Amino acid sequence: MDGINKFLFRMDQFSKETIPMSRLSEYMAQLSKLLGSQEKVHFGGLLKGSTILRVCVEDEVEKCVVKRLQAANSPGDDSDARKHYITLNGMLQFDKAVGTIRREKGESLLIFPGRKTVDLQPIGPIKQPSAVEGVLIRIGGKDSTIPAYIESIDGISYILELRSRELAKKMSKHLFENIRVSGEGQWERKIETGWTLKKLVVQDFELLEEASLLDSVAALRMAPKSDWQKLDDPMSTWKDMRES
Repeated sequence: MDGINKFLFRMDQFSKETIPMSRLSEYMAQLSKLLGSQEKVHFGGLLKGSTILRVCVEDEVEKCVVKRLQAANSPGDDSDARKHYITLNGMLQFDKAVGTIRREKGESLLIFPGRKTVDLQPIGPIKQPSAVEGVLIRIGGKDSTIPAYIESIDGISYILELRSRELAKKMSKHLFENIRVSGEGQWERKIETGWTLKKLVVQDFELLEEASLLDSVAALRMAPKSDWQKLDDPMSTWKDMRES
């Protein structure tokens, strides 16, 4: 096909047979934003080996695309291209991968250090399929999105978002029990704290093990940094929460 310049985006952690389709679509969407000129930039297929995505760029926007890649490679640049580069590199770092963009028959144009990234500049939020385990300590709300909270054994509280009342009803039957929830997580990375799960939109859950209410409350009180350690009568607090 005349008038087409071919570029390759490569990441080493996956192959085309192993990368989840949902994750591939997230990479493609972010790559499209990085390259710009979206109506003139086309998907050219996946190649064998590591995940190698071929991008076909029409002649009339080729110089513009290369210019954006050059801007993305400038640490002091605050351009739109640089911001998308940082996000894409954060995704690669999250997946423990490194990446490159190069001409199919030519030089390398942009390197993504990914897992080799040294500086800890803030990244995110990044959406990623996620799962957490812990004791369901609170659930409730009247809005279309219902908040819930899980506290892990190490005392970390996770904010959950439930999109249906039916799911909320099912989960509420397991208050103060150990469950695993899974869905779409929103992650952020900051210099002080590293990667943090800011919110998890729950799609499913499962009961991990049978445990009495007393055992569950005891586990919460034993957890480091848990506010339940400060309560003189946690059972009364639990009853008040259930009644409210």
